[in-house]
Amino acid sequence: MKTAAVVLAAGASERMGGPNKLLMDLGGRSVLARTLNAVISGPFDEVVVVTGRDADMVKTIALAAGARTVHNAAFSGGMGGSIAAGVGVLHAWNVVAIVPGDLPLLRTATIEAVLEAAGPDRIARPVVEGQPGHPVVFGNRFGPELLVLRGDDGARPLLRRHAARVTLVGCDDLGAVSDADTLAELHALQRCLSSYER
Repeated sequence: MKTAAVVLAAGASERMGGPNKLLMDLGGRSVLARTLNAVISGPFDEVVVVTGRDADMVKTIALAAGARTVHNAAFSGGMGGSIAAGVGVLHAWNVVAIVPGDLPLLRTATIEAVLEAAGPDRIARPVVEGQPGHPVVFGNRFGPELLVLRGDDGARPLLRRHAARVTLVGCDDLGAVSDADTLAELHALQRCLSSYER
């Protein structure tokens, strides 16, 4: 199967209270660089990073990691538009992983496990202690619906609509459910970093 990843790095980071969370330091590397390390190490044929706020700096990190970028000029309109922008520039694909850029402790093994559970007419995502996480992998059957997503809900409406086609992959990777929306969450990730080093 042709596999692709769309890494969402366009958000305004409003809950961080000023700084762009993706550019903040976590153990000597930016949050986004750590997330991309897990993604680029995965079995993807194509990785696209969607830029928005601080586009030039985000693009520099993405290119250094080996990904390409697409800019979502309307990034303030919510995650849905960023998903659509990323999927819209992909080449032929069978499954696409949607990965928030603020999952710096995400393990490549988790990405691989979710990809194995996915298929052209299936959706797969990890679940950790009952909590659904990321990445969410969509088969190309859902491509037309991904391309018209808009708003802050991202792909949640699609997941609800196709709940019968969602496979949950149990794992123990706290990195799949640990994002960096606030300064307190970033500090918590810092404390966990040593046991999650890849």
